[in-house]
Amino acid sequence: MKKLPLIPMKTRIAEIRSVYASAARRVIAALSSLEPESYTAVKSGAVLSQVKEIIGELDAAVQAWAPGAIRAAYEESAGVARTRLGMIGAKALPTAKYNLVRHDRKIAALTKTVMTDYWKANRTIEKTARKYLAVVGQAAAGVAKLAQVQMFEAEDALPWIKRLLKKARPADVSMATAASGTVSRQIRDYLAKKIGGGDFINIRGRNYSLKAYSELVARTRMRESQTEAVVEMAKEYDNDLAQITTHDNPCDLCAEYQGEVYSISGDTPGYEVLPDGGPPWHP
Repeated sequence: MKKLPLIPMKTRIAEIRSVYASAARRVIAALSSLEPESYTAVKSGAVLSQVKEIIGELDAAVQAWAPGAIRAAYEESAGVARTRLGMIGAKALPTAKYNLVRHDRKIAALTKTVMTDYWKANRTIEKTARKYLAVVGQAAAGVAKLAQVQMFEAEDALPWIKRLLKKARPADVSMATAASGTVSRQIRDYLAKKIGGGDFINIRGRNYSLKAYSELVARTRMRESQTEAVVEMAKEYDNDLAQITTHDNPCDLCAEYQGEVYSISGDTPGYEVLPDGGPPWHP
């Protein structure tokens, strides 16, 4: 296995989180630049192009970050496991020196998994942006009809747009333009609030901010890599028992497992099999 500089896990997580936080600000700025009163299909297309460019940069950033981060998490945990196995008198099997290729394959598979997580999430950013731009287009159509005092004909507008239009109904045609400006501002404010949190990633029907989801994936997958490393090192030392670490203020799920000793294979009498392959048991 290659030896990489020892960079704390928190630092590596912060690296990718910073990249996604920066991307979120840029996506928000791009979408916010398109307002209902100045909407055109050409402008909408230009904004979508900006968003797609940002997504492409995220894809590249993940490709650069993931191999080093996952390998570092794996190798650090493998080193700790090797030391502790030595402390309890465990001896490496004669075949252990031939396992470098197996470790590299395991790291490559874990790296592919984390990259896939991010790339799938990135695709949903574009979908969310398209939905937002469609709403701006509907809002623009509603404002235009209001200016012509035809607001109640906007059957294709979203319900909240129609409510705003109805609330701002002008008393006569001379007030239509002023009312149009009022509604434009209301719609613009509403849309700004909708995208202000940057919840552009949608996974299984749940929305996440770019910053939060990038950290969730990094933390979960790096911990999985640490567990895989311990399991693989245990195999090299013909050791089948593993103890779950303990930490302060565990959640209810973690509290059930921490400090307990499990059989990795399930073949050691008197010990339960390691649940679900080991921690983490939740994101």
